[in-house]
Amino acid sequence: MMMLRSFGMENDSEDNDFSIEANSDERSLCVRHPVKCTKKKSDSETAVEQAEKYYNSSVHYNGNGDAFRHAYWNALIVKSISAKYAKFFADAHEYGADNQPAIERQMDLHNNRLGQYIAETSSSAKKMKEAITAGKAYEFHKANWSIRIHPD
Repeated sequence: MMMLRSFGMENDSEDNDFSIEANSDERSLCVRHPVKCTKKKSDSETAVEQAEKYYNSSVHYNGNGDAFRHAYWNALIVKSISAKYAKFFADAHEYGADNQPAIERQMDLHNNRLGQYIAETSSSAKKMKEAITAGKAYEFHKANWSIRIHPD
């Protein structure tokens, strides 16, 4: 489990009921920060909807759609909460995942950071898709780490 206390995170003052499918690291954050967790969950749902809008289902797992979803989710969290909590929630999601191959975790972490970086200037889905198709994200291809994503 992540050592969250070392980050000096304050607790949310508002008590909020939330129901999410999450790993133990994410649940730990959500217990301490239910308001932020609710925003994070909403951002996640928005990212999934936009990935489905822009990409066909064949690229939603370890393809362009997956890279977009991770990057856009993180950009949304930066805008709705903060960059600090985007990193906390994204790291909890990746490091707390059971049975995730290390190469997929590396790919997801890179794409999460890409979204956090891009959020400094924009959090629009269109801008995120442009960054993904311009080759700034990673995808997993045929069991090898792909250097860049190519346009659809």
